[in-house]
Amino acid sequence: MNGQTIGDSDTRGIVLKGPSAGRSQSFEKFQAADRPLDVADFEITLEGDGGEVIVRACPVQHIPADQSPSESRGKTLVHFDPATCSACRVNTRCPVKMGKRVATVTIDDASYRGASRHHQYMEKMDYRKQCAIRAGVEATVSEMVCSRDVRKSRHRTESRTRLQLPFAAIACNVKRFIRHGLLYGYVTSGAVKTTVVNSFSSIKTVFRCIYSTFCGWNALFSLKIVLF
Repeated sequence: MNGQTIGDSDTRGIVLKGPSAGRSQSFEKFQAADRPLDVADFEITLEGDGGEVIVRACPVQHIPADQSPSESRGKTLVHFDPATCSACRVNTRCPVKMGKRVATVTIDDASYRGASRHHQYMEKMDYRKQCAIRAGVEATVSEMVCSRDVRKSRHRTESRTRLQLPFAAIACNVKRFIRHGLLYGYVTSGAVKTTVVNSFSSIKTVFRCIYSTFCGWNALFSLKIVLF
């Protein structure tokens, strides 16, 4: 994720958790005394419904001379006194660009959100632990890809390909039921094949009436392949 996706998700009421993409996650580099500064090191507030960026101070608490939004670029231009920036002890690490009459740093909502998310991830251990929790569906997706080969379509038309995923999900659930039954003893190994064959016969009977004219027998054959 990046600052743009974080901002778009916030407007939709979606909370994204995780590190910002494209940034080094080396704690040694982040905690180094000569680490390059970014916009998240500035004192910034977001105001208004549109999240207008307002810079209050630079990393060493220098107040900006002025700031104005750039309508053509959609960013905020923040100006500092060039004499003050030239004498600053962190000017070699600061993202402010020195000019003859003014020192300028360009900030927008996306860049600030991305940089602040990176700081949050690198500085707070509790937040990193929250980000380490994986979605429960990832295990199911992995099983479908590795065991049912759902990344590859067995059909040439989109309508038949769309049916492949539900059939793969049915096969996945049947095999999970068998594994669970063998583990807890309510399914015996001798009854497994009979159960699967009967299940497939029932499914074939149902879909024969519904989908025979729609997709032929290729999709049903796919179900038989992933089951056996």
